Amino acid sequence: MTSTTDPRQPAPHPAAAVALRHDTPDGAHHFDLLFENPDQPAGQGALIAFRTAQPPEHWPSAEPVELERIADHRRQYLDYEGEISGGRGRVTRVGRFTFYIDSFSPTRFAGRLAGEAWSGRLDLALEAGGRWVGVCLVE
Repeated sequence: MTSTTDPRQPAPHPAAAVALRHDTPDGAHHFDLLFENPDQPAGQGALIAFRTAQPPEHWPSAEPVELERIADHRRQYLDYEGEISGGRGRVTRVGRFTFYIDSFSPTRFAGRLAGEAWSGRLDLALEAGGRWVGVCLVE
């Protein structure tokens, strides 16, 4: 993730975000959290992507959620549900959010996440060893 956004300043526009349940062909599943990139004009560019084993209903807690930064995703995933090409399983949307970004840098992603089921403060931070940890507190 590269950023020209000053981490002390809010992003120029709120970012769309979505949580997807990704069911894999081997019967396992995980959740993908996808955000519009605040360095791109609204409605353009690839989505910043994280993967976690924790379902979105468990995110609003003082307990940290471990995430993995994965490859950027196509914008279509903001609205797409269904089979994924190449036999990689299927995705189902489990949450849609607007992310009001306070801080965006290669090591921190923070702001207010407003969703259909809940809203809260989200803070994703890159820790030593390349591990991302997120905390989301319901407002």
